[in-house]
Amino acid sequence: MSEQKNSMQIVPCTEEYWEFVRQLRTDPRVLDGFIQRTDITPQQQREYMQSHWQEYFIGLVDGQPAGFVGSVEGDIRICTSPDYQGHGLGAFMVGELMQRFPHSVAKIKIGNESSKRLFAACGFEPSFIIYEKPGT
Repeated sequence: MSEQKNSMQIVPCTEEYWEFVRQLRTDPRVLDGFIQRTDITPQQQREYMQSHWQEYFIGLVDGQPAGFVGSVEGDIRICTSPDYQGHGLGAFMVGELMQRFPHSVAKIKIGNESSKRLFAACGFEPSFIIYEKPGT
């Protein structure tokens, strides 16, 4: 029996996906991966996405939203639903994003090992580290 591979595609982050992005961005299972941890209300999400939706894309697996990727001011924003991690979606989304925004960079928290592995696998190399005082 052959193993069927999931069908992946990337689509623009139109309004129908804005709440998906908010819910994934605030999912407790992924919060530690983000540089800024914050609660995001539906209204805040609408206002943000009205300005930035053209810079974001949704990763679909078999037609279902499974992650998002974007480049805002050259800074890559990415998150894969924990339900879809480990199947290549993150690398797929980064590859697709870099075709559209080739000069984007990834800012990764020091302890975010999964993001370090993802970006290394996509050919990124570390270039500098920023130290901040907690709470500032």
